[in-house]
Amino acid sequence: MIWQLQKSLRIEQKTTTTVVKAPPKIFKMPIEPSIQVASINVDGLVSSFNQITEILIKFKLHFIACQETWLKPQQRISRIDHLIVADLRLPAEENTGHRHTGGICFIRNPELTDAEDFQPLYEDPDGCSLWVKFRGITFGSFYLNPTINEVQMKKALKVIKKFTHPLHPNKKTIIMGDFNTRLGAVTGDRASSPIWKKNLFTSTMSQHKLQISLPNNPPQWTYIGSAVENNIRKSIGDYIIVTDNISHRIPPTVVHTDRTVDSPHRLIIQEIQNPEPRVVRNIQKKWNINKLQDIKTRDEYARRIKTREVEILNTLQDNATLIL
Repeated sequence: MIWQLQKSLRIEQKTTTTVVKAPPKIFKMPIEPSIQVASINVDGLVSSFNQITEILIKFKLHFIACQETWLKPQQRISRIDHLIVADLRLPAEENTGHRHTGGICFIRNPELTDAEDFQPLYEDPDGCSLWVKFRGITFGSFYLNPTINEVQMKKALKVIKKFTHPLHPNKKTIIMGDFNTRLGAVTGDRASSPIWKKNLFTSTMSQHKLQISLPNNPPQWTYIGSAVENNIRKSIGDYIIVTDNISHRIPPTVVHTDRTVDSPHRLIIQEIQNPEPRVVRNIQKKWNINKLQDIKTRDEYARRIKTREVEILNTLQDNATLIL
């Protein structure tokens, strides 16, 4: 081994003393298009289904999360067919203290979303949330009844922990829906829900590092109801919540002020941008062969090679002895 090293040194002495590798190459990972999703309280999916289909096509949405679908059991599969992932609503006799949860579903755009990429994950047994996974991101469709009490709300919000637990910081989660919780200045609303409800909601968000995605110029009313004593009821109770590890990919939410379905709730559209392409560079390295021409350096290399040879031989002999 030593004579091979010496031979290579003699060859290198006749050439240049510095060897430079080829210029670095840059490899860019392919960029997938951004994801477009939406959420709306449809206040009855049967009457709004044609409009929802038009929305999917018009805004080039990958899917839409719907709340208060009010589908009958026989409609939940047959009517929507492959467009719907699931409809979740407890029967009336099981909705003790809840009234009806109304039904939650996801409707995907078959032109942009393959069924294989759209995976149902979890159905909240209390009917408040439904969860799916798409392109490595967990999406939740959420509905909190306005008459929900503190115990029921704690139970409903506890499901969020399942998908945003701090022990799993790489989980990217987006929660969309009608939360029926007015947060006042947080969202630009002109009023707030009862203090217990607001505190419970904001503490859950803080604990799980969640952020509300807002339009550029709030307030943007997400609910515009009928007039009561010449006052039009307006509120911001529908919004989109994201984990902070994906917030850098979330541009401002778009709230459509015009009615898009037969519901007082407004359509909320959210884009999820892809991160910058991951760039892999080959580092340009240089070796200075002049150092190998130094006698002390060559002797040191020869000593290390000899030492390594002895270690390998000793190891082989020990293994042979154990086998025998």
